[in-house]
Amino acid sequence: MREQASGDEHASAPDGTITRARALLEENGVDSDALQPAQFAAFASSSDAVQNKSFNVYISNPQTRHDASVFDDHTNDEFNIAGQREDTVLGEAGDLLRRYQSLLNEVKEFIQHLKDARKEKGCNVNAFRNTILTDVKILEKALAKDPSSARTRQIVQCSNILFLEGAWAAAKRSSGLVRMRTRVLKNLYSTAEESPLADVITENGLEWIRILTVTERKLLFDMARQGWADSDLSDEEDEDEVAGLEQSNGKDYGELSIVRIAEDLVKASKKVHVKYKHPRVRLVFTRIEAGTASSGNIQTMLERIRAIGAIVQCADHIPSPYSPPLSEVMEELIVNEYRNFSSVLNLDCTILLALASDISHGKVERQPWFNKGIKRQIELESEEHLLPSLLYPAMGSHALVCTAKAAETMRHIVDTIGTPAEKARTAIIMGDNSKSRAQLIEDLRSLSDYVVPDNWQIPIQAIDEDAQGRWKKNSILLCRR
Repeated sequence: MREQASGDEHASAPDGTITRARALLEENGVDSDALQPAQFAAFASSSDAVQNKSFNVYISNPQTRHDASVFDDHTNDEFNIAGQREDTVLGEAGDLLRRYQSLLNEVKEFIQHLKDARKEKGCNVNAFRNTILTDVKILEKALAKDPSSARTRQIVQCSNILFLEGAWAAAKRSSGLVRMRTRVLKNLYSTAEESPLADVITENGLEWIRILTVTERKLLFDMARQGWADSDLSDEEDEDEVAGLEQSNGKDYGELSIVRIAEDLVKASKKVHVKYKHPRVRLVFTRIEAGTASSGNIQTMLERIRAIGAIVQCADHIPSPYSPPLSEVMEELIVNEYRNFSSVLNLDCTILLALASDISHGKVERQPWFNKGIKRQIELESEEHLLPSLLYPAMGSHALVCTAKAAETMRHIVDTIGTPAEKARTAIIMGDNSKSRAQLIEDLRSLSDYVVPDNWQIPIQAIDEDAQGRWKKNSILLCRR
């Protein structure tokens, strides 16, 4: 039987394939003499997937254990498996493309909202949008060329969608979004690539977020390569041993890329001040749950990152919803430098003058005798509209105060060079009569081209010397530079 099979099978399969097929059969306990020549040739020339399928049926099913017909020609199976593989790739690619489009639509909607609110200068997510666009174009091109190709499968399997969705979700859970996917402190490094990378800068610049999609398995593998993943700390080890882990047995946390990321960002944050504070650094692990991490070394590594000075947020500590609807958080995402103002605002003399000035309340024609400062102020006002775009939003419904000295200086300037309208506005905002706040607002509206907010807290209260110390401790000074 063996000699007959040997002669016929050579006609259908190369010698190397026959040798390999015979070895596979013997390794799996299948007597090759039980196969007809055509069966053996079909098996030898089949793909790995079809060969494995034949073995599974022949060995695991008692009813067909000795039925060699399972090794018949499975040419149709080749086509079926290939078709199933193509359908799977197409399905995964279609789902992936829909996720990309959904993400891209939200980012575009937010960018348009920034433009409508004239806030695009305070927030830059263009680089993040461009990254999504690039991925979408690559995927669409691969699908158009050959949906079942190895290249298409590779693009689907190596997609960056988990990171991009994680970064956008982290941004939407925060407020005051400044920038996404940016290098920090580039001017302090020889090349931009050496500077630390922050995926999301939020809270008006006070928080730097890095999104990490590494799995627990991958992290354990990296730790094993450093030669210390097999040395979990016991409960009896004291804090000194934990702190000295880096120097023991060659187990250097600093060699782990995740720890280096934390160290670089924290170190860079110490060189930056935002509103007199250093930015916080937050590492978000989207695929690691701190409460269920199987390795004590992972828990210890996370504690090491916290000890460096970074906030660690794992998947099981991410607030719900993971990615809130954009419509619910749109306004919170826009940078608002007034969000953390105190309940009381202390206005300096320059702000008081701006509130009374003709230039702030309407269009003023330039005159030949205006000095350069006034001419420049008129130009800026035509571009910025100080009251409706800056001062009214900043003051909001806060209580307004000023020092007695600031009020005295402002009144002196207005009395000396002010126009009749400026003098009238001064009397209104400083409360020189006993009118109600609503009446004062109505009076001011008659002297302004802009809408005066109903919640504006006038008159402004001038504080005497004895009370200034108390107000200074509980108010923010609002001044014009």
